[in-house]
Amino acid sequence: MTEKQPIDWIASFQEAVSVGVPKGVPVVALVADQQDLPDWEPWLASQRKLVAGGAPGEVVLVERSGHHIPRDRPDAVAEAIHRLLPRASEEEKE
Repeated sequence: MTEKQPIDWIASFQEAVSVGVPKGVPVVALVADQQDLPDWEPWLASQRKLVAGGAPGEVVLVERSGHHIPRDRPDAVAEAIHRLLPRASEEEKE
């Protein structure tokens, strides 16, 4: 049995934002449909900030999903991958 480790969410997010996305890498962020949460707007803005460096960068609201989008809506994950693959191969050709 593995031991659970606590996650410092603020430090993790700050680290993710500081690294950024390499220029020319297409990015799609799938966002759970949790608009009823009190901090929804700032959280959505943070997701937009994460993908801002992508070329293109896109935030997709995944309806009928909770935090675990791959479990709740694997079809949305597959669709995002299918949309990214042609973009990635176009970047390789350039």
